[in-house]
Amino acid sequence: MTSEASQALQQAMQAFEAAWQAADRAALNAALSSLQQIDPAHAWTHFARGMLARLDQQPRQAISAFEAALRAEPQSWEAWLVLGQLQLQQSQLTAAIQSLAQASRLRPDCLSAWESLVRALLLRGDHTTLQALLQDLLHPDWPGQLPQKHLFDPEHFQRLRCIWASYYLLNRFAQPDCTQAEINALLARWGQSFPASQPPALHLPSRKAERPLHIGWVSNEWFSPVAQRIFWPLLAFYDASNYTVTVYADDAQSGEMPARPRALKQVHHSKDWDTEQFCRQIHADAIDILVDLSGLFNPLRLDALRCRPAPLQISAATNPPFSSGLPEVSWRWSDKLLSPPEMCTAYLEQTHYLPSFIGWQAPPESPEPVAPPCLHNGFISFGALASANKLNAEVLQLWGQLLARLPEAQLHLKSPLYADPPSCEAILQSLTAAGCQRRQIHFESGDGSLQGQLAFLKRCDILLDSFPYAGALSTCDAFWMGVPVLSLRDSRRLAQCMHQQVGTASAWLADSPEHWLALGQQAARQPAQLNTWRQQLRPMLLASPIGQIEQHAAEQQASYRQIWRQWCLSDYNS
Repeated sequence: MTSEASQALQQAMQAFEAAWQAADRAALNAALSSLQQIDPAHAWTHFARGMLARLDQQPRQAISAFEAALRAEPQSWEAWLVLGQLQLQQSQLTAAIQSLAQASRLRPDCLSAWESLVRALLLRGDHTTLQALLQDLLHPDWPGQLPQKHLFDPEHFQRLRCIWASYYLLNRFAQPDCTQAEINALLARWGQSFPASQPPALHLPSRKAERPLHIGWVSNEWFSPVAQRIFWPLLAFYDASNYTVTVYADDAQSGEMPARPRALKQVHHSKDWDTEQFCRQIHADAIDILVDLSGLFNPLRLDALRCRPAPLQISAATNPPFSSGLPEVSWRWSDKLLSPPEMCTAYLEQTHYLPSFIGWQAPPESPEPVAPPCLHNGFISFGALASANKLNAEVLQLWGQLLARLPEAQLHLKSPLYADPPSCEAILQSLTAAGCQRRQIHFESGDGSLQGQLAFLKRCDILLDSFPYAGALSTCDAFWMGVPVLSLRDSRRLAQCMHQQVGTASAWLADSPEHWLALGQQAARQPAQLNTWRQQLRPMLLASPIGQIEQHAAEQQASYRQIWRQWCLSDYNS
């Protein structure tokens, strides 16, 4: 290429970048047209095509364009970064990890590459690699030796360190070798490692014990199935004359509630708010009690909670069922099965006990339970809805051993992340190493919709639970469809809490791995008993404290009033 052509190419790329910053679509098309005329095979031309395809929400065309850019220029860290982020969005986790690792290697000061790489490893469930990487990123000396330290963004890095520390905690929680003592130590270290970014922002409202209260709910999964099934329905049973709720939705994708209950005052789409803006809005909304629904899953808001923008703060995040680790959070909701009093002595918060740690509402327009498939298939169909980050080596080994003892049985695993063939192959290898056959394993990706999940459960005889990171919403859905859930008792206590609340512990909660295998084999040989469970589980769930959502809403409101009265009588900030 002549120097004139090279200069023209650079000018066209600069024009494309300027048009991108200005969000000028006509100028973007014009710049791309110039690049194609100058050199259609150049890396910059492919890169620009990829960016436009990404803007048009055409991921396949965008991925193809960035791959072409990298064939032309393998050292383009920007192309590796955007390619990896696109692959992550498309659940191509293995390819995303490879691309993002390349971007991090070529440009180690690019925090977006590290952030996306950590997320990809977490979603893929690669616990070993993730833990090693997070230990490096959280080391006090990192990023001191970066070759391009002058390009580093310290403020962005501090925000990411909080996220990475949260992921490290969640990664350890999912491992059976993580003891309660280690969990308490990690949570105690949290507050020391991540002090509040600004002085406490507490505002002092009127201390009238019986006045109407303004409640704030903060969550980064407000528009997810979890919130739609567990939190949204509660508002229909709130006494709007005494309790109004403002929601701070930090979700990556926004949405609208299908119905607006009287108790819901407002929904703020707060994803892009920093701590200062968040605290200002809490003050403007005159929030009396702020409830954190996401806990470690929303680490950016942990900084805001440390600034204590509301007089009282409650942690309602129960999976994992542990302390927030923040001294500014005064209370946590739980139940005595999930968090016995002796277990809470190491927590910073006081525990307010509800009859159940969650309230669950039956999904509308759901199908009736049908006879278990084994009655006409002639073999047992196990199912699993656990995401990959819950499938540790011990879980896969135990599942593989059960299938090896029942060679005609089938295991169906469902998750949107199973669209990544290498991830499925890694799970397959772990299962078959325990003795089962590849023909026994089936993966389903799908869209993760509720109707798709209920249809999947209809095709299952028994749902296999993960450990120690057990399922809550998936267990409720399985019981609703008459599908028993085979669980293992563990130190996190979530599985035993679910079974004890519904009344299924004696039949489906194992005390040891060998007991778990024995229960699974026994159930597989008694299809008529499975048919009995098919008819009993739905009414058992509805009769349990979990299924009494109106009562759960009443207990929540009573807890607000109780702790508010205590605060009004206290001399804190008097």
